[in-house]
Amino acid sequence: MIYLSRMAIAACLLTLLAGCDDLGAFDRADAWHATGVNKSNLAAMAANPADLAHGRGTEAADGYQAAAAIDRLRNGRVKPLLDSSSSGSSSSAAPSPAVTSGPN
Repeated sequence: MIYLSRMAIAACLLTLLAGCDDLGAFDRADAWHATGVNKSNLAAMAANPADLAHGRGTEAADGYQAAAAIDRLRNGRVKPLLDSSSSGSSSSAAPSPAVTSGPN
């Protein structure tokens, strides 16, 4: 009985899938094709669309300054952020705790 019900289900599925023989529906001439849509959307989202054709060089970066900042972060000597509401005076906020996990 179980065998017959499985065979009936398989026959129904084969009958339903028989209409799916046109696998090239997206290759038809009368179907909509998204040619250039992705490129146009990326260009609309980019600040400078010319950057999509070729990149920009980096501005001068100080590797020693960046390495010193990472060292301060790892050793718990983080400088507090300035309070943007004051006129340039330093904030009295306590520095955030040091990161103790991660690769060294």
